[in-house]
Amino acid sequence: MAPIKLLMLSGIGPAQHLRSLDIDVKVDLPVGVGLVDHIMAAVTFCTRRSITQPRTTYYEAVLLANVAGAQGAPPDLMMWLDSLPESIDLESSETRAFSLAPHLTHARSQGWVRRRSDSPTDPPVINYGFFTDPEGHDLSTVVRGLVLARRIAAQPALEEWVEVETAAGPSVMSEQELREYARATSLSFDHPVARAGSVPSSMRSCGYEAPAGCGSRMRACSPTPWV
Repeated sequence: MAPIKLLMLSGIGPAQHLRSLDIDVKVDLPVGVGLVDHIMAAVTFCTRRSITQPRTTYYEAVLLANVAGAQGAPPDLMMWLDSLPESIDLESSETRAFSLAPHLTHARSQGWVRRRSDSPTDPPVINYGFFTDPEGHDLSTVVRGLVLARRIAAQPALEEWVEVETAAGPSVMSEQELREYARATSLSFDHPVARAGSVPSSMRSCGYEAPAGCGSRMRACSPTPWV
């Protein structure tokens, strides 16, 4: 988010938004639009006995799956098995629960980032826009991931471990109930990317000047173009 923050505070961004914060507009650009992140949900289970978990990591395994079933298509879902300790006590490493947490590898929903004020110390306003894609791809894929998580937990190899599903729980069974559960509980996996924009190097009229003779473009961007 730092490039977006710096550009907007420097007057580079959506003109109407910057003017509403009394920021002098240097360049009107769609900075902060197209925010995309991995949408993550989870199914959580209590176990019949304690799980001893090393403090170095809480993620035991990862699954890549194509739950849409398209032939030859890349994975549209990544699922983590995680088991967090019951206590933050560094001496404790036991837990009686684990989660299977599916999240999207290629979300289609988009949100936005805006400045809260013209103060550099104020955090941004972030709207992730989860489950807003018109086709409904993201919500359908997450629901398929929750169904897959339950299928995995029901396998004979886990019978001696799984005692009960605590979330979403036995009362959430239909597709509509799972959709409502996904909408209410899904989180960001904290891998956001958004457009930071590019600015021509010849910006003398705006008060900016690129190094002489470089012939380059000033660009601030997120680490990856898409997730």
